[in-house]
Amino acid sequence: MKSSKLFGLLLLPAALMLLALRPAPAASGFSPAQGDQWQELDMTHGPGPRAGASAVNLDGNIYIFGGNLKQDKPDPLDELWEFYPDTSAWSEVLADGSVPPARYEHTAVAHDGKMIIFGGIGTNGLPLGDAWVFDPATETWDTLDGTPPPARSSAGAAITDDGYMVIFAGRDSRAGRNDTWIYDTDTGT
Repeated sequence: MKSSKLFGLLLLPAALMLLALRPAPAASGFSPAQGDQWQELDMTHGPGPRAGASAVNLDGNIYIFGGNLKQDKPDPLDELWEFYPDTSAWSEVLADGSVPPARYEHTAVAHDGKMIIFGGIGTNGLPLGDAWVFDPATETWDTLDGTPPPARSSAGAAITDDGYMVIFAGRDSRAGRNDTWIYDTDTGT
């Protein structure tokens, strides 16, 4: 009996060594070159500090618009930046023609390779009620057709598979809202 226990104890280190030499199973999910961890990127040549900006993915690149510079008072931006994940580089997009008024806490969705923004808080500290669309192919902004919902900031927004933009709730100049609006991006209604 004692010899079988001793034999088992002698095999245990050999079994552990074999397990250690076995290749680790492949990790599932996203695996960037540096591993599966959050990584802070160098922002030396990117947009400055801000809060309340919007971001969308257009054809693999990230576009951010607007944001607020100060925490204690409105100081919104009308900047548009593009981030290239393959190179971790940023570049400011200087759009041709009109650009949306500066804003923060606005909504944004991506649809048909374009960025659509709505609402937010403007330079006067009041909610905005306008909608704009950015086309990266032409680097231009245009106002969105149709009558937009009432002015608001901090709303939720999404785009459906069949091209409807949905805006929910948010905050107007007095209080929170509890309404839902839908916009057909194909017909402009």
